Amino acid sequence: MKKGFTLIELLVVVLIIGILAGIALPQYERAVAKARVTEALVALKAITDAQEMYFMAYDKYTGNLGELDIQVPTGKYYTYDCSSGRTCFGRPTLPGYPTIEFHMAQKTPGANDNYLGKHWCQFAGMTGDTSMAAGICKSLGPEDKTMTAGKYYMIGAVYEK
Repeated sequence: MKKGFTLIELLVVVLIIGILAGIALPQYERAVAKARVTEALVALKAITDAQEMYFMAYDKYTGNLGELDIQVPTGKYYTYDCSSGRTCFGRPTLPGYPTIEFHMAQKTPGANDNYLGKHWCQFAGMTGDTSMAAGICKSLGPEDKTMTAGKYYMIGAVYEK
């Protein structure tokens, strides 16, 4: 009697490995994408904290990141911009990634007070397949129902009706 595996047994094993790889690969890609977004969140949090310190010193926010007391990271996956002053953005350098927004808590009343102090993950205005960006944003927090344009998800917040 010969010992070994039949062709059918080998094909079944290859099929099982293929199915497992088909399930695991998308999950792995999403985990990698979420890690890249988390890197942007950490950088933007440091930038917005530095913006708040700048505000305390000069009574205004700066649009020039070079004026802040931190070394702004040069990201491979995100670029950072605070040119609008109260809002800092992490803009993706790769397609399919969401934009991260941090809105500073302005000390004086203004027209857009409902934005202030909020941290958003948003994929509004993106073209093409937004499923990965949507999945990442949804995993960071609930949808902000106060926003009427696009899908904005609160980062680390609990939405109250």
